[in-house]
Amino acid sequence: MVYNGELKQSRIDYCLLNRNLTFFVQGVYYYDTTISDHCFVEIKIDFEKIERGPGLWILNNTFLNNEEYVSKIKNIIEEEKQSTLFNSEFLIWWDNLKYKIKKFSQVFGKRIQKEKNAEYLLLQNKLKGISERIAQGEVVDIAQYKNLKLNLSVYEEQKCKGAILRSKAFWAIESDKCTKYFLQMEKEKQESHCIKELLNEQNESVTYTEDILDMQYDFYVNCILLLKQMMIL
Repeated sequence: MVYNGELKQSRIDYCLLNRNLTFFVQGVYYYDTTISDHCFVEIKIDFEKIERGPGLWILNNTFLNNEEYVSKIKNIIEEEKQSTLFNSEFLIWWDNLKYKIKKFSQVFGKRIQKEKNAEYLLLQNKLKGISERIAQGEVVDIAQYKNLKLNLSVYEEQKCKGAILRSKAFWAIESDKCTKYFLQMEKEKQESHCIKELLNEQNESVTYTEDILDMQYDFYVNCILLLKQMMIL
């Protein structure tokens, strides 16, 4: 951290890990960030030895603002419309189209992310270099340092928004689902709030829904008429 033109350093941030997982740790790294006055502590863990499934994939809707992506998707759609399935088996054609769009989106997303990561690391390395020069007592351009931090903050904000979106999508799909037991409880709760029986003027029990609604309607009509009479008096 650079404060008032001086480099401030201390090691107070740690990554705590279960001893059984230390075998998977590849390294621990520290990076400058604009989110906090502390450096990022990054720990890389490799679980490649553990078999994993395909995972959850959600389209990054920011791609829709990318002219290159939109143009390629339009081309894919036009090419697929030439297929004989378009007129004969539309649902099969539709599934095939979605599959091709998904595959292209995944490849496109990886390329874009790779480019962004390269720019992000370049900014971090520049900030690290300036911090080291300050530590050695060199005079640096503080305006350049602040400009680099500003550019870095843009990437960090995008990363945070992406993490929030992925978390929401994961929770919506993979979170706990209501079981039959809880759905039955909710149904019983709603039924308990319903009026199932009323007594009419003859002190007779009324249980049919339409009759109950008619009694309620008559009751409130009479209340309003009585209120009007009282106001006139």
